[in-house]
Amino acid sequence: MKKPTINDLKQHKIDGTKFKMITVYDHQIASIVNRTNIDMILVGDSLGMIIKGEEGTNGVTIDEIQYHLKCV
Repeated sequence: MKKPTINDLKQHKIDGTKFKMITVYDHQIASIVNRTNIDMILVGDSLGMIIKGEEGTNGVTIDEIQYHLKCV
């Protein structure tokens, strides 16, 4: 399945159509998601609450996000 490009996302915005995205933080889940019809994976600061068990996202650093991006 072809993954969307930036231009594809811009076209979704113009057309008002939706695409499927899921948040993932590790390679194992990313490899499963890649076998589905999900359009895009998001790695974001919510890892502060989901992975680190923090109360919010303010404590998440760019280095932590980069680490999880590499895992995915």
